[in-house]
Formats: sequence, structure tokens, C-alpha cells
Amino acid sequence: MAPASWLRSAASRALLLPSLLLLLLLLQPPLLLARARPLNAHHRHAERRGPQPWHAALSSSLALAPATQEAPRPASSLRPPRCGVPDPPNRLSARNRQKRFVLSGGRWEKTDLTYRILRFPWQLVQEQVRQTMAEALRVWSDVTPLTFTEVHEGRADIMIDFARYWHGDNLPFDGPGGILAHAFFPKTHREGDVHFDYDETWTVGDDQGTDLLQVAAHEFGHVLGLQHTKEAKALMSAFYTFRYPLSLSPDDRRGIQHLYGQPRPTVSPRTPAQGPQAGIDTNEIAPLEPEAPPDVCEASFDAVATIRGELFFFKAGFVWRLRGGQLQPGYPALASRHWQGLPSPVDAAFEDAQGHIWFFQGYAYFLRGRLYWKFDPVKVKALEGFPRLVGPDFFGCAEPANTFL
Repeated sequence: MAPASWLRSAASRALLLPSLLLLLLLLQPPLLLARARPLNAHHRHAERRGPQPWHAALSSSLALAPATQEAPRPASSLRPPRCGVPDPPNRLSARNRQKRFVLSGGRWEKTDLTYRILRFPWQLVQEQVRQTMAEALRVWSDVTPLTFTEVHEGRADIMIDFARYWHGDNLPFDGPGGILAHAFFPKTHREGDVHFDYDETWTVGDDQGTDLLQVAAHEFGHVLGLQHTKEAKALMSAFYTFRYPLSLSPDDRRGIQHLYGQPRPTVSPRTPAQGPQAGIDTNEIAPLEPEAPPDVCEASFDAVATIRGELFFFKAGFVWRLRGGQLQPGYPALASRHWQGLPSPVDAAFEDAQGHIWFFQGYAYFLRGRLYWKFDPVKVKALEGFPRLVGPDFFGCAEPANTFL
């Protein structure tokens, strides 16, 4: 570029710079006025509105999470699993706040109730589910006059089902986690219905899934007339926390006994049996009434076993049930109350890994490695022909060749 042309361009740029500055000064006051203009009520509300609770939790979690870590999940997914029954309104009198337990306003007018299981979860065998439901109901019958009998057809007082998502009651499930189950109170349009989310990982006595025993016992509390309580350690707390062994808190017990009263005496006083009157022929055999349970301080027990995390002691047809080192209300009781047709005396009992309960009477078996011995408790010696291999005798395994015992 020629020197003269370059000088003319420089002079033009020098004249343009003051013009641009003047233009900026002329435009600046309206911008300032626009920023200083007060917001109307709608805008002011929008500006001052705080973040929604879920957003606040998410924001605070994101602020604390290091950049190298995985971003935290939304707060909704961090909520602990809970029961799907809505919590009662927070309008409690001072008297109700003091007693903690909350009633639904309804109760059953009878104490002998039936129940039926319509469908089963895929993770557990049906017999294990049946035993678990019976145990969950027993939690409540142990402290009340209530009795529960399973039926396999027709309409029962308590209808138990495992369902997915929308299942006909306008209370859909949400897949794994979140809502675990829900139930309907007495004297409502669906009284006695109990629904479990089929998509949960149901287990029994295992914290790696959702414990069916605890959730079922909670839902049965609703079916009997109890609402959620604010007592965190109570079974009727809305939120699921794995606790084993299962037990009622004093708050749970007060609530259910407020509705149905104390349990009936398990042993009736013995009355002298009256023989047949003279001159009247009869071939009827009077049923034997149970004797009083033996004195535990003076007698040895026939067997002891840990079942569902609780200690059971057996003696002369009676059972003592201890939970957390404490004898449970209503015990000792007849063992047939729990296990119909159970022989007496019981020599041994145990619960296997699948939740089945086994009772033994007569010979005892001793195992060591792959071998077992059959022991005669009367002669106090092992029977001839033992030891033998466990696999072929108990599980049908092929007997290995050249086996010498």
C-alpha cells in the first residue's frame, strides 16, 4: 500500500473512534433504565421462588460430587423403598401424638379370618411363600385373639396377590425399588386386599433383596386396621429397613391390642373328667385336654432350634419362643398351634437354606465329611452297617466304585 493511502486510512480510523464512543454513551442510559426498572409482582415471585425440594437436593448433591465421580442419581431414586399406603394426615391430637400408633378407623368384627394367595413371586417356591405369609400373620395373632386360616379357592377375608404396574386398583406399582406393596383397610371398598410388586427382588431373611416376611407383616398390619406410625423402629413405619429377626415394637403391640385386645389363654385349666353315667352305654372317647406346660426350671428340653432367627424350645408337646433373649407373649404354647400334626416328643428340629423346617423323632444321625452314622438313642450306640455315604443314601448319587468304608 502507498504511504499516502495508508495515511488516509489511519486518519479515517482516528475520526471513527470518537464516533463509536459517542454512540455507546447515547445507548447506555436506556440499558441502565431497563435494568433498574422494578419487577412486577409476577416477575418478582418468579425470581424469588426457591428451587423445588427434589431440585435442591439434586443441586446440593451435584455441588458436592467430585468431577471424577459418577454424577449422583436424582433425589427421587435415592428415597428408601416404602409402603404404598398413603400416610395419615398430620393432624393428630396431643393424646394421639403421645400414643404414636395410628388407627384407620376400621376393624374386623370377627377374630377368625381366612386368607388366600392368588399369585406367587418368581424368586421363591410356593411352599416358602406360604410359610412366610403364615409367619407374617402369626406376628399379629401371637399378641391378639386373631386366628388366620389359609384357603385355596373362593373369596377369603384377606386376598394376597403379586402384581405389576397398573393392576386394577388405581395404585400402580413402579418396578424395582420405590413402592413395595400396599393394602386396604377394614370397612373400605377393597377391604382385605394385599398387593405386592411382582418386580421386586423378594427374599426371606436376606438383606440382598427385599424381605418378604417383613413387608408382608407390615401390610397385614394395614389389613387389620393400623396406619403408618411416626415411630421409626416400629414395624408400621412407612419406610422399609431390613431388620432380622422380625418383631413388633411396643408401639405396634399397643396399637393392635387397642383394636382386638389381648391374646386368649393358650392353656385351659384342667377339669376332672366325668366318666359315663351309670346305665348309659357309650363308645365315645372324651378328647384329652392338654396338660399344663412343664416347669422349665425343673425339666430338660427335648429339642431346641433357631427358626426364622428366633429360638424355639420344645418339650412334651409345648414350645417356648424367644426373640432377642425375651420370651414372647402367649408362650409357652402347644407346638401344634404352629405345626399341625407335629409328633411329641420332638428329638431335633432345624430350618434349611430354603426356609423349610424339619423335625426328627427317633434315630439320630451324625455326619462327618461324606459319611454318616445312624445312632440308636435307646441302646446308646451306632447301628451296624454304618458309617455310610451321604450322597447315595440321601440324594440318589451314584455310588463310587471301589468304595471302602
